[in-house]
Amino acid sequence: MILTSQQILAKAIVTVGDAPAQASARATTYDATVGEIITGGKTISSQSYTLRPRGLVWVVSRETFKIPHDVTGLATLKTSWTHDGVLALTLGIVDPGWDGPLATAIVNFSREEFEIEKGKPFFRLLFMNHEATTPKPERKSVEQYTKQVEKLTKSFSNTFLTIDSLAPELSEKIFGFISPKLTMRIGLIALVIAILSVTVPVAWLSVPPIYNSLQKDNAKVDSLLENHKLHTSEINTLKERTLKIGTQDEKLHEIEAQYRALARKIDELTSKTKPSPGAR
Repeated sequence: MILTSQQILAKAIVTVGDAPAQASARATTYDATVGEIITGGKTISSQSYTLRPRGLVWVVSRETFKIPHDVTGLATLKTSWTHDGVLALTLGIVDPGWDGPLATAIVNFSREEFEIEKGKPFFRLLFMNHEATTPKPERKSVEQYTKQVEKLTKSFSNTFLTIDSLAPELSEKIFGFISPKLTMRIGLIALVIAILSVTVPVAWLSVPPIYNSLQKDNAKVDSLLENHKLHTSEINTLKERTLKIGTQDEKLHEIEAQYRALARKIDELTSKTKPSPGAR
């Protein structure tokens, strides 16, 4: 069963100093606020801290949580922080028997700086009631827990994945294994690329004039082809006319031959019907 805010206060689970906390109580959860900000093994004395992109910092709650034997807590980072690209690396279950503040590592995964202010909510805690258990009590005061976190964070980088030192280290390891022959080859390749970077643009500058000249030549060829097509068409027309004239000549020759044959027949008939000189 999830505890309501009234049940949380009634069980005195959350306290600030020696007084029960009430201001941050919600309907069924409690918002823990920023108490101490720790980075590189040192507690920040100022009221706020600017977390840069990829930056990592530890936050300790201002409140102390005394978890009864029949209650288990669940801590999550506030949604408003996650919306700004800030995530917590250590959060989750708060076991029965714990008596002390809570802490987590905060990482800024965004590209913008994120301002962390003391007294502002950062954790949301949900408490669930269950059958009583027999855990071993573990109590830490705010001072003890803060010193414990300071000691822990001395071995942590102030950036996520130690980006600042990781890049030079990787470069040294990668290029340290390159043999002299490979280094010479890489140098030659770089020289060739440098020469090409100079000659290719120069060669490219000569492309437009050549292209324009080719376009003009293509235009001339197209014009000649058009003229050739016109001449070919005219020649074909003349051929057709010549063929027609030849056909007409053949017909005239046929008619002329027929006329001559007819004339011969007429002459023959005339000669047959003409009277002889002795006939009276």
